[in-house]
Amino acid sequence: MLHVSRCTFHAIYLYLPMRLVILLVFVTSVSFSQRVAIYDLSNDWKSFVSGSYADYQKSNTSNTVYFTLDANRFRSYDLEISGVREFSVWINGKLIKQSSAGVLRFDIDSLSDLYHTPMTVGLYAHKGLSRMKTSIIAFSAQIASDEEMLRKKNYLRDFSTLGVIILFVGFLVMLRFNRRMLFDYFDFTKLLSLQERDESLVAGRITSRFSILIYIYLSAWCAYLFLITFQHIGENWLIIGDFSIKSVGDGFLKWGQLTVVIALILFIKVSIVLSLSIVFRLREGGSIQVLNYFRLINFLLMILSIILVFYFILNTKNPHYYENLIAITAWIMVGWGVLIFLKLLNKSSYSIFHLFSYLCASEFFPMIILFKSLFF
Repeated sequence: MLHVSRCTFHAIYLYLPMRLVILLVFVTSVSFSQRVAIYDLSNDWKSFVSGSYADYQKSNTSNTVYFTLDANRFRSYDLEISGVREFSVWINGKLIKQSSAGVLRFDIDSLSDLYHTPMTVGLYAHKGLSRMKTSIIAFSAQIASDEEMLRKKNYLRDFSTLGVIILFVGFLVMLRFNRRMLFDYFDFTKLLSLQERDESLVAGRITSRFSILIYIYLSAWCAYLFLITFQHIGENWLIIGDFSIKSVGDGFLKWGQLTVVIALILFIKVSIVLSLSIVFRLREGGSIQVLNYFRLINFLLMILSIILVFYFILNTKNPHYYENLIAITAWIMVGWGVLIFLKLLNKSSYSIFHLFSYLCASEFFPMIILFKSLFF
């Protein structure tokens, strides 16, 4: 019995390394396979107009396109269809797949076994085709773009390092000029407190020159974090199409552009809040709302910065982890709506319905429109 056990152990000892080598070769080949775009099928898109097919135009408002797929021409390749909103795929008039968003891949050889070729492929997206992509792709074992990927990684690393240095120096400069007001914007205990101290000074505080400097700094900080996130998130979010970094200089150019966009959004946001506070006769409430809104942004940016640091340490590359940062931002903004309602309810003499109507106009509706138009 001992002899059998030794033989069994000896067989396992010899067999296990062989399996590990086979597994290692398989995992290595899969890991180093590269997606290669063979042909862009959007060049072949057709729309059905007045009983006949015509070349699809981007100005066309149609939410359905068709193209012909010749399986004999693209043997051993995959059909890849991607979109950021809900879409459905039809072949020869039959529905084969529906997707809420993301990427679908079909083996063309398998499709040719099910449908006669050439196939007529139809795409339907009831919210529009503006970000739909159709491509013929292959997966190559060669790392043809290794040098390009390394260069892009170095661009991102250099830009990220310089960005952190600039933001840190900017913080030190503001700290030297007005330490007390700067820390007041970073006081998260006041953000969670239902009672604002020094309420009479709030209105003057949010419109001072130093506060405007803080708003610009927060816009730059926010733009920096989102720009870094956009480099890892893939193409499933509407805003990121034009924000891939191609060089260090290009990174700073896009950082400046995104900073201007965010600063403009914040300016519009503050203008809406202060204007509606006058309409709803909540002037002090509007000032408190603006001050705490920027405290919230500070709190949010610190959380996102900490998460991104952990992602950097762990070398996280999965796009879903970066997409979760957008989801975290959305949920924190939802919590902000509840918090500011309680803050204003504590000092308002108006009815709950009056206060809720004010917050719908100044917070909830703008928030929904912003996230819906940019990300979803």
